[in-house]
Amino acid sequence: CQAFTTDNLELLLYHSSLARSLPEHEWKEVSGDTHRCRLCSYGTQLKANFQLHLKTDKHAQKYQLAAHLHEGGVATAAADLQLASLSPATLPLHLRCNLCDFESNSKEKMRIHVRSR
Repeated sequence: CQAFTTDNLELLLYHSSLARSLPEHEWKEVSGDTHRCRLCSYGTQLKANFQLHLKTDKHAQKYQLAAHLHEGGVATAAADLQLASLSPATLPLHLRCNLCDFESNSKEKMRIHVRSR
């Protein structure tokens, strides 16, 4: 997000793991009998199936990402939805050590780097 900075890896990991919320109208649609999740491109006519979808890890990850970006000041909900629609494996991650020039796209590599300092 654009609202948080720290030199402490543990604080960064804590910040990224906080539970956040997103207004329903930004990700959920109900049109007639169809319930649709705009984050996951999932739709169903059965409300029970939609409620089960809301409990999946895939939905939870995308929801938390969109809520985090929304909280952090990303310009529009459309940008949140576009980034949240990425699969967890392709989510952009860029970590940079503020003490040296080390950069990584892996939280584990950054943990190892911090421990070695």
